[in-house]
Amino acid sequence: MFDTLLPMRRPAGENIPKETLLEMIRKLLRSDLDLAFLMKLDQKEIEQLVAAIRERVDGSR
Repeated sequence: MFDTLLPMRRPAGENIPKETLLEMIRKLLRSDLDLAFLMKLDQKEIEQLVAAIRERVDGSR
């Protein structure tokens, strides 16, 4: 499941939309929680959160 998630950066160096990053977090957490409050974070902060969650999930396999 997790290998189907998008990479953190698009090939052209464009940022992934925040909405997509939040969807990635939802999938990593396997949750239906409303994470809209995370939209207040900066792009880089959301990317760091996704990376931290991925690292934790991948490490627990």
